[in-house]
Amino acid sequence: MPSFAARLRTLYEQAGKPTYATLIRQADRQDPSVKLTTSSIADWLRGTSTPADGRPFRFLLAYLRSAAERRGHSVPPETWWLEQRAADWKQAHPSRGGRPAKQSGPTPGQKPLGRSIKLLTDPFAFEVHPAIAVSGEAELPVLPPYVEREHDGRLRDSVQRAAAGHSGFALLVGGSSTGKTRACWEAVQILPADWRLWHPLDPGRPEAVADALDAIGSHTVVWLNEAQHYLRTSASALGERVAAGLRELLRDPDRSPVLILGTVWPEYLATLATPPTPDQDDPHAQARALLLSSTVILVPEAFIDPGANDLRAKTATDPRLAQAREQAEDGRITQYLAGAPVLLERYRNGPAPAKALIEAAMDARRLGAGLALPKALLEEAAPGYLTDTQWDALGENWLDQAITYTATPCHGIRGPLTRIRPRPRQPTPDQPHYRLADYLEQHGRTTRRTAQAPAALWDALTAHAPIDDRPSLASEAEKRGLHRYAYELAAPAAEAGSPDAMRVAADQLDRIGRTDEAISLYQRTAKQSDDINLSSYAFSAAVVRLVHAGQFDELIAWLHELANAGNPEAEEALQTYENDTAEKMIDRYQQAVKDGDAAAMRNVALWLFTDGRFKESSDYFQQAAEAGDPYSLLTAAGDHASAGRIDEAIAFYRRAAEVGDTDDLRQAAEGLAAVGRTEEAITLHQRYQREAGIGYRPALWQAVDRMKRAGRTDEAIAWLRGLGEAGFADAFRVAARQLADSGRIGEASDLYRRAAETGDIEALREAAKRLNCAGRVDEATAFYQRAAEAGENHLLEVAAKRMASAGRTDEAIAWLRGLADADNPEANTVAARWQEWGEWVTHTERTITWCAAQAAAGFADAFRVAAVELADAGRIEEAITYYLRAVEVGETSALLRAAETLECAGRADEAKRLRRFGIEPGGRIADEW
Repeated sequence: MPSFAARLRTLYEQAGKPTYATLIRQADRQDPSVKLTTSSIADWLRGTSTPADGRPFRFLLAYLRSAAERRGHSVPPETWWLEQRAADWKQAHPSRGGRPAKQSGPTPGQKPLGRSIKLLTDPFAFEVHPAIAVSGEAELPVLPPYVEREHDGRLRDSVQRAAAGHSGFALLVGGSSTGKTRACWEAVQILPADWRLWHPLDPGRPEAVADALDAIGSHTVVWLNEAQHYLRTSASALGERVAAGLRELLRDPDRSPVLILGTVWPEYLATLATPPTPDQDDPHAQARALLLSSTVILVPEAFIDPGANDLRAKTATDPRLAQAREQAEDGRITQYLAGAPVLLERYRNGPAPAKALIEAAMDARRLGAGLALPKALLEEAAPGYLTDTQWDALGENWLDQAITYTATPCHGIRGPLTRIRPRPRQPTPDQPHYRLADYLEQHGRTTRRTAQAPAALWDALTAHAPIDDRPSLASEAEKRGLHRYAYELAAPAAEAGSPDAMRVAADQLDRIGRTDEAISLYQRTAKQSDDINLSSYAFSAAVVRLVHAGQFDELIAWLHELANAGNPEAEEALQTYENDTAEKMIDRYQQAVKDGDAAAMRNVALWLFTDGRFKESSDYFQQAAEAGDPYSLLTAAGDHASAGRIDEAIAFYRRAAEVGDTDDLRQAAEGLAAVGRTEEAITLHQRYQREAGIGYRPALWQAVDRMKRAGRTDEAIAWLRGLGEAGFADAFRVAARQLADSGRIGEASDLYRRAAETGDIEALREAAKRLNCAGRVDEATAFYQRAAEAGENHLLEVAAKRMASAGRTDEAIAWLRGLADADNPEANTVAARWQEWGEWVTHTERTITWCAAQAAAGFADAFRVAAVELADAGRIEEAITYYLRAVEVGETSALLRAAETLECAGRADEAKRLRRFGIEPGGRIADEW
């Protein structure tokens, strides 16, 4: 008997196989709107899941039944379909709703996960921080007395609710060493003896959960300390699988009650829980849903009242707590107990090599490296944090000495950077790995947010970063304009199968023109990614580039491969790029062709072309042109060019230019240029220029653009000069722009003046901007003045403040009052505010100084703000430096602003290199790679 999915697919085919986009759009138009998704439709038709009896399924059923009946099919009634769905659902979900039932909890004879609550004696095994040691004291308990705060009451409520039989997830959110894990440890002590606590660690945190999800039984506490390590797995979709499994666990009545306890830093919670914008991927959809369903409990950074009775009473019984209460700054008692001040002191006052190791570890972690940092990575990166003098003074065993310093315990806590010792039966790595103390990691994320990571670190990461860390590192490098490092970090991970790394590598290759390699990676990403947004992005990128390259055979074959694997986007694309009914469509138009219908001839030609019958197609295109169709020749040319049939395309372009109107000339010129016939294209552009008439701007720009691309810039400028002398509007300004683009700003200035003499006010504004970008501030000011005098009142203050910056404040006021006397009241208003714009130079310097201080304090956007101020003042070299500093700390948009500034200054080659190849550490524009 056919499955429900098979019957639904038959109905879908009878309905004409409407595209998923059509179904989703129609569902959204219902009142109220129906939420239907591509993945749901695909899952139902493939049988991956059975639809629930809700509005989405009922809408789909009604739509498909109606469409199938309109196409003449006999369709069973709605009640029959609902009965079939219910039977299929019951078979797939015998014990509960959702996915097909699985064996839940421990199987007979299997040891339950975790350990009995009443047998737990070692809090450090569950990652509670050890407390500081106080010298001269008798033996103390392993932990100081616990002082409850407000969040402990909320946590206790969650634990008591679990003990009463209700599953739940309590998530403690706070900074490093604020007492989150200790609070969880204290809270579980009230659970009954039949509860167990499971801390998944081996072989890795997310792997441990994923492997044992089905074995979690009732009355289990799932201990997710540092929950980001379980849910945020950038190298794979494992974190999402863990989150989905935990959501299923929480709603499974057969395994209730269970309690998930998690801790997380605020910044990680923000990353996981913040929805993406519509144009972004959504890599954490399941994690976000899990976290938003949790009870979020905020843990404060400090004790609000360090003198509270409970705290005061308990300090009398424990010297560690007494010392923390006395010496901790701003009530940060838990941080003091965990050794935060000691760690900071050891970091700040350590010898140069040890400090270099710690800062290399800080930067590696904030850039995306995992917890375990290979020794070789630290050894290669550390020299980048030392001056030449410090490096030359090092002894031969500097690394061992530095590691000894960073690993030495202090006041009973671990050192700043300590070795990770593999547990028994765990794989032993080929070299030692080290972990940075949590508090120092968070300190580094805050204080080094705008620090420049040296090239030595990026080189070390490229050489030694583990495969799983590389997708995140590559993404950070890409965000910072370090395109070469982004590719070198991503390539090995892409080869190992990471879709995220494939995307990064593909984007870098595409940017520098290695299109075939980029297409291959986009295709692999679309095929292998479990992330629907990433897969869709890569799919679209591959399709667009294959079409642009005219590789239709490869495109169709690839789409078939994906469609056969159940990819709905590929199925829709095939309907666009492949059609099995060409012969039927051709037959449909035959009578119209016999009647002399030129449009019908062109349509037949298109279907023949789609069917690969190129000779017949060309004949029909020619017949359509002779019958008066104005589009046939250009359409034929474009189609042949897209299919890589360049000679036929050129012939059609030439015929279109011979018989068409002036717009056909333009399109033919564009087409010839696109297939590499530059000289013919230039000739047609110039002919088009003459025939389109004086004043038609697009023709002028297109002709000049083609001449520039052919390396004939001087010839283009001479031609433009001649047009300008003949009275052609804009010609002088366009010629000046070409000179400015070529860095010949002096000659450009002369032509801008000629343009202004013809009444071209736009030339005045453009000249002022280009001269300012070139650092020729006085000349720029003169053009700003002329533009303001020509009626551009918004430039009055711009010109005045530039005059004031040159010490010409009195002259500026007199100039403004002269304009006011000439019946320009706005000039009088600006003159009255002379004290504001008269201090522009001082204001600019103050702004730049303020921005530098803000950047040092960790505000990355301050670099960009300073760059804008500097560019406005004509200090272009400084502006570009600040833009590139902004890029290097993650302000990606600043790269485009820097490129635009370079282009404005006539440094087009540098701008092009920056856009394509990015920067190197330190802010230098990268060479071609």
